[in-house]
Amino acid sequence: MSDPARLRQASDLFVKLAKDAGRELELDAAGVEWADQYVAAVRPVESPDQLRVQTALVGAFLGESLIAVYGGAWSDADGEWAVELGERGRVHPFRETEERLRGGDGGSLATLFRSFGDAWDRVDEDAAPEADPTEALRETAERFRAVIEGNGGPAEYGEALVAFVDTFIENARPVETELLDQYTALVGAALGESLIAAYAGEWRHTGEAWIVRMPDDTAVWPFAAARKQLEGGPEDSILALFRQARPKESGE
Repeated sequence: MSDPARLRQASDLFVKLAKDAGRELELDAAGVEWADQYVAAVRPVESPDQLRVQTALVGAFLGESLIAVYGGAWSDADGEWAVELGERGRVHPFRETEERLRGGDGGSLATLFRSFGDAWDRVDEDAAPEADPTEALRETAERFRAVIEGNGGPAEYGEALVAFVDTFIENARPVETELLDQYTALVGAALGESLIAAYAGEWRHTGEAWIVRMPDDTAVWPFAAARKQLEGGPEDSILALFRQARPKESGE
């Protein structure tokens, strides 16, 4: 496939085939859930021709669903089609789909799809006015905090927890591509909650990304900082960033 228009055509064809099978699909989480069940039903696909066709159809549908729900666009990344999701990172729908069609134990496509909403969920336009758009951020951070505590780390958000995560990142690098976005979500959410707990900051959305607004009106981009260290090295330490973010007292 040579351009995004043909990728959309492949996605449309998968939707049509699903309709012929009695299922109306939308480009959303429920649609990906059904596609995931379809993959589980037909795998392992051993015929090279069938694998190529199935990967093209399901992968295109997964990519179009990611774009429809989370925004972003197709890109030809190093000769391989990917979906660029801004601060959420990059996804390779065809690579992820082929692995599962082959019978690989890479987790479900539905779980992969929803993981990009954990830390950056948009506000649901149909949600009740009192719905808190930062709840998903806190839930993601809390999952990671509980794992940290369970492995002998600090139980509370703050500098000690950020130091523990900073060491975790250095021990984990280089992070496999398929885990990079999930690690970014977990580390960024925990960093943000630690900034809030230690310095009385608050989550804000700029329209492009989640930030933590500090009491002195400065801002920290936790997810960008997390990804920078995950892809970089100790010179991009989130612990150093955390310490530098301490709000200045009046008169300092």
